[in-house]
Amino acid sequence: MNTAVKIPAKPRFIAANKRLGERALSSRRGMPLRLSDEDLERLEAVIDESKDEFTGNISAQLRHLRNLIKEIDTADLDRYPAIVHEVKATAYQIKGLAGMFGYQNMTNVATMLLSYADTKTRFTKRQLIVVGIHIDLLYVILAKRLTKIAPGLEAELTAALSLLVARWP
Repeated sequence: MNTAVKIPAKPRFIAANKRLGERALSSRRGMPLRLSDEDLERLEAVIDESKDEFTGNISAQLRHLRNLIKEIDTADLDRYPAIVHEVKATAYQIKGLAGMFGYQNMTNVATMLLSYADTKTRFTKRQLIVVGIHIDLLYVILAKRLTKIAPGLEAELTAALSLLVARWP
């Protein structure tokens, strides 16, 4: 029996439209491709102006999560699947934005929280405690405006959270 093997057609690469790049990076309507010192200063000013708004929004979200965890009746956790979604959404937002505002430690903790909550559909009582510890640490970093933590302390905090997550999966 002789079966012929079909060879797929080679992909064709289509050259990008040069006008598209010109429109996207127009110096009249946007930022040029090569940023000048003035452009960099403008961008830094926008980020600095947005920092207070970021800290206010994230602080409110973390406070909401802390209150939600306190109010939950742990005897009836099946009634609260929405908290998993809220924890994931908040952790994802912090993970994506905190580094831009100088809070790299928040990004690290939020990444750990997101990976912890990512596979869960509901939290147990112990898992809520773990989530609460992550949220408290994020809140402390934000409230104290800790943009830099000593490397040794940061390593100890990361190791402690990793151990906690491993013991209470």
